[in-house]
Amino acid sequence: MDDPRLRLLGTAEAADAGRLLAALDAVRPIITVSPGLPPVAAGAALTLVALLSRLFPHVQVDGSAQAGPNPWGITDVPGAMDWFRAVRPVPTTAPGTDIRMSLGLPPDGRGRDPVLGVGGGDWTVRLAWEPQPLDVPRGGLRHGLGLHAAACLAVNELLKVALVPLGMRALMLPGSDGASCGDPLVWNLIDYRRVPAPLADEVARRVLRLRVLLAGVGSVGTSVAGMLVFCPGLTGEAIVVDPEDFDPARNPFRYPTLASGETGAKATWAARLLRNAGWEAEPDVSDIGIWNAGQSAPGFDGIMVSSVDELTARFDVADVLAREVISAGVGGLAFHIQRERLGDGWACPYCEYVPAEPALTQAHVIAAQVGLPVERVIALQIPGAVLTSADLESCTAGGKIFPETAARLAGHRLADLVAGAYAEAAIAPAETQGEPGRPGTVAVAAPQVSLLTGVITAAELVKTASGLPVLDRRVDVDMSGLPQGFTRRVKADQSGRCACASGVRRGWVVNLYGGHR
Repeated sequence: MDDPRLRLLGTAEAADAGRLLAALDAVRPIITVSPGLPPVAAGAALTLVALLSRLFPHVQVDGSAQAGPNPWGITDVPGAMDWFRAVRPVPTTAPGTDIRMSLGLPPDGRGRDPVLGVGGGDWTVRLAWEPQPLDVPRGGLRHGLGLHAAACLAVNELLKVALVPLGMRALMLPGSDGASCGDPLVWNLIDYRRVPAPLADEVARRVLRLRVLLAGVGSVGTSVAGMLVFCPGLTGEAIVVDPEDFDPARNPFRYPTLASGETGAKATWAARLLRNAGWEAEPDVSDIGIWNAGQSAPGFDGIMVSSVDELTARFDVADVLAREVISAGVGGLAFHIQRERLGDGWACPYCEYVPAEPALTQAHVIAAQVGLPVERVIALQIPGAVLTSADLESCTAGGKIFPETAARLAGHRLADLVAGAYAEAAIAPAETQGEPGRPGTVAVAAPQVSLLTGVITAAELVKTASGLPVLDRRVDVDMSGLPQGFTRRVKADQSGRCACASGVRRGWVVNLYGGHR
């Protein structure tokens, strides 16, 4: 079965992969584009096509609208169909269900049933199984990040429509069964409550230049860079740090900002994208610890955006002593965004990752998780060590990973093995009870999770530059359900083993930035 989605699927039985692919292929999303759609809103239609093309082969666009600035340089929404052709899978079956999607109200005000309506504006998110209005302020839309968030959630709902019958456990948007749609989902990217954005769509703000350190340019980091292109009023200085090159056989299907064919250093690509959008951006092809060691003085007087996924890298992020950090973490269909300041009593970038047990015990935990001997896990923690075919055969034999996953991990790091389920939605028939690694379990990549994480991170940067209220500390979103509408604060680690407990580091933060209230 030659389907690009199989690079992102894990399955013990070919029939299970076929069952899942057939379910995705049976759905034909039809995006209705109104001729009068504002260019900023048309950019969110491009996001719909970019995401849907990676999951559903029968994507269709009805209508035409000119798009504003976007990371692909697409001028008209229907042009996205050709642009993302390379990542669109070959269908395994003919479509059996048409689902129309409208961005804003269609010309007749209603559209055909069923209609998954995407609406909102710069900060407000609207989604329902009926057309939703655009929230256009008097001065016009500036970036439409609320619309992009709604687009990500809409794609997520289509994934549920296809996969819940196969055993995916999810809370679906009311109306997916064809019954009365009930109240629409209304959410906002200012205070993350389930209400329209408080005044933000009505208030014109002066946008200041930012200084940003982008640590990690994986599926989340590339999404952040791509979303910043949709914000033409926001510019500044950016440093992009990542040691890896793109894997053209794998990354385009998982990184929604890519179009396919991208090669070379991830940091170089992201810096070039930002430069083309008006930023002063420079790449550094190394990890964040090496970058930090090469600086002439401690600290980074700006905002550090961290999406690194290694334990050591997370410590290195805290050790940069940035004025402020926006940390993003993704696991399965869930993610969190957290704003952090070292030494202020609340969680820093490393607090939740402080080892609770001695290193050897941690090695035992990892060994049990991935199916390798403890001695081999310790050896793989040495810098530069990579996974061998023998390692991966052992993991596969123990049912810890799937053969398709093993095929792409040879030569990669232990962290890549541990994070094998990164941004994947697990689907399992009832007899497996959803246990990872059990025969019959399949998993499908969920690029909409990475992109929504990037949307919210970009929103926090725009809010900082615009003088709008920023996230009060952390927002958690589980896309197997719907956004819950609350934020929370996480206290700093109390063990004394975290970077933020260091008197020397806290002293440097006070000297550099005057301390935090």
